[in-house]
Amino acid sequence: AHASTTSSCTRNQTRYCGTSWSNKDRNIHEFNEIDAQINQQITENHNALKQIPEVYSNVLGKIQFAQCKIKSCKEKIDRCKTSLQCQRDDLKRLYLDSVTNGQILDLLARIDKVREVSGVLDNYIKCKHYQHATKLLKTNVALLEGNLSSVDALKEVKEDLKKEKSTDCDSALIPLL
Repeated sequence: AHASTTSSCTRNQTRYCGTSWSNKDRNIHEFNEIDAQINQQITENHNALKQIPEVYSNVLGKIQFAQCKIKSCKEKIDRCKTSLQCQRDDLKRLYLDSVTNGQILDLLARIDKVREVSGVLDNYIKCKHYQHATKLLKTNVALLEGNLSSVDALKEVKEDLKKEKSTDCDSALIPLL
């Protein structure tokens, strides 16, 4: 019984050893296949892997160039904004100057008309156009007492027109009687 047990153990051990060796061989074979696949992948992708640093360097250079161009554009835009602001301020100043000069010219034109009133008034009275003379006199006296009251150079003209107003009223009433 012992011999049959021994031979049965030996057979089991041999079978186990054979199975174990076959698993080991199978594992080695699978390892070699996977290793070969990895080596093939590395070989196939080796050129692509070598190009990665070159491509990265090229892209990085393009990005830096684009950043420089953007910075340059921003600086140009800022200079344009400053220039436009200066031109806007100049235009605003020139506009205000033109408005002021327009008002001054208008005032000077009124002053010239008031200074010429004496001659025109005398012509109306000579032609006996008392209504026109009175209207002209009244308008100019109102102007001298209103908008032009602060002009010192016209005070003498204002006094003369007031004297003519009172004199002309008297002389206008005489022919009516």
